[in-house]
Amino acid sequence: MAIAQKLALMMQGEITVTTKLGVGSEFKVEICADLPEKSSNLSVASKEVLSELKEKKLRVLLVEDNLINQKVALAFLKDFVQEVDVASTAKEAIELYKKNAYDVVFMDLSLPDGDGISITKVLIRNGAK
Repeated sequence: MAIAQKLALMMQGEITVTTKLGVGSEFKVEICADLPEKSSNLSVASKEVLSELKEKKLRVLLVEDNLINQKVALAFLKDFVQEVDVASTAKEAIELYKKNAYDVVFMDLSLPDGDGISITKVLIRNGAK
């Protein structure tokens, strides 16, 4: 979220979150962007940030049980990170987290076998390799 927020701010935008207990959260990203015909809509500063992210070779754990949400997240992340592991359940997430060192974890709050907040607490307690 911190990276996404930084990118949004660099594009004169913002990220807002609306949460409904028992339903989930909606994240909205609004940016100001001119869409030229042939060149990228990213500012030079944004390109530098994205380039820096690619160079850092971040490793991400995506914990999401919905296949459509997985595809959307992976499509977004492919431009920013080198490695993304996907877990569809809390159990898978915990197993992957124990085996690997992740720079970022994107956690679904509602999984078939647990809620994201409790699972995140387990990940923090167990730590990575």
